[in-house]
Amino acid sequence: MNDPIIFNGMRIQESRMAVRQKTVVHVRRHPISKRRRRWQVVVEVVETPCAFVMEGLILMHPLLLAGLREQLRGRVSHG
Repeated sequence: MNDPIIFNGMRIQESRMAVRQKTVVHVRRHPISKRRRRWQVVVEVVETPCAFVMEGLILMHPLLLAGLREQLRGRVSHG
């Protein structure tokens, strides 16, 4: 892990568990032509990276943290 980032007095901690799960249900025709009259229910679990704010701590997914570091580097080099 890299050195911690302090943002508005809160420490940012990297965590791969910081994901939001969403269940998406699709109803579509069956892929086999003989069974086209039947409908097929497909359930997908979609995980998206996110960040959670706790007392004095921000848990952030590594992808989001990498983007934040890039933005901070851009501001420091330009500013």
